[in-house]
Amino acid sequence: MKKTLVTTVCALATVAAFGQGQIYFSSTIGGASDNTITLPDGKTAADSPYQAELAVGATPSTLTLIPSSITPVTAGYILGPTLTLSGVTAGNTVDYQVYVWNPANGSSYAAAAAKAGDIIGSTAVITGYTTGGAGSPPSTPAALTFAPFSLTVVPSVPEPSTIALGAIGIGALLIRRRK
Repeated sequence: MKKTLVTTVCALATVAAFGQGQIYFSSTIGGASDNTITLPDGKTAADSPYQAELAVGATPSTLTLIPSSITPVTAGYILGPTLTLSGVTAGNTVDYQVYVWNPANGSSYAAAAAKAGDIIGSTAVITGYTTGGAGSPPSTPAALTFAPFSLTVVPSVPEPSTIALGAIGIGALLIRRRK
């Protein structure tokens, strides 16, 4: 009885592992949707230090970052791995968003977005991506498709102390002028 129970549990765990959805974290090159990622000066991010990260969810409001998805951006395209999505059944549809940043200014997109002067960018939320991994043998998921997008520079926002110092200086000039 014990061997039967252990065998059944192992078989179910194996089937569940193969039943998880997969997403291919690569953008297509050429074709109808040319997914190039462009720098602010209009150049393609060729041999750049940029990295991409993927957020996936059942709906746009439930997107969560996949930490293992960080991959380099080469020649303006994402050439990443096939990722297994826990909690997503193979063959289901998910929504996704791609984030790109320079890793020299932060270990994640959020860290880079908080730093003035860094170059960052993201796609719009793309809906209806069908995950792979269904069938026997499991199907290979398609590469991601998204509209081309440009990276932008994070604007510099003055700190409150800088604003206060400027206000004191202007106040001093006004008082001096009045005398």
